[in-house]
Amino acid sequence: MAAAAVQVPISHLYNTLPTLGHADAQFVEREPVFAQLAELLAQYNNLFGICLVHSHCKLDDTEIMLAKGNVSEPERLANIECFYPERWLANGTPYEFTTRQTEEPPRDLVNRFLGITRQFHLQDILGFYHIDG
Repeated sequence: MAAAAVQVPISHLYNTLPTLGHADAQFVEREPVFAQLAELLAQYNNLFGICLVHSHCKLDDTEIMLAKGNVSEPERLANIECFYPERWLANGTPYEFTTRQTEEPPRDLVNRFLGITRQFHLQDILGFYHIDG
């Protein structure tokens, strides 16, 4: 009999993200990275943008980071009827969410985004987000 998959709370991933200062300090070769990622994202109608992956605070196992408008803050899962991924790590793993419906990034976009960020050793600090409208 196969072992059942264990669901790890989203907070565990979120709590391992770098601080804003650490992520910003690691992102030194910006122009060549922006050039390649901008070209890639344009191929997907600029539905997604580039973001600096970082945490704002520590979450407990009952919380996620939830965007409401331009503000992201911790929200208890029990208080949310429906939520959608809004920000993803370079490998396509969601880490911040919103109450508005979003589109999942295509697998090809994720693979190519990850390839570019790995080329510059930035796969742990650059991700992408869903652009509203």
